[in-house]
Amino acid sequence: MGLEWFGRHYGENTFFFKTDTDVLIDIFRIIWFIRNFKYKWSENEYLFGNIQQGGYVRRDKRDKWFVRRKTYQNRTYPPYAIGKQF
Repeated sequence: MGLEWFGRHYGENTFFFKTDTDVLIDIFRIIWFIRNFKYKWSENEYLFGNIQQGGYVRRDKRDKWFVRRKTYQNRTYPPYAIGKQF
């Protein structure tokens, strides 16, 4: 959902970096990584981070992460990045 929102509002940008508020990032290392990545950015789309695959949608109303079927119908989520930054 965050990437979808970013694409709608800032689609002309090439990169998107999300992190938690309590994480210190080394912007110079990120720039180095982008400049030295072995694939051409324009040919593909990439998602970096810890990738969650096959995550089950939580249907128990008592669960903190409860999602109604009306909101999302599938039993599992598509692959998505988790963790402190992606």
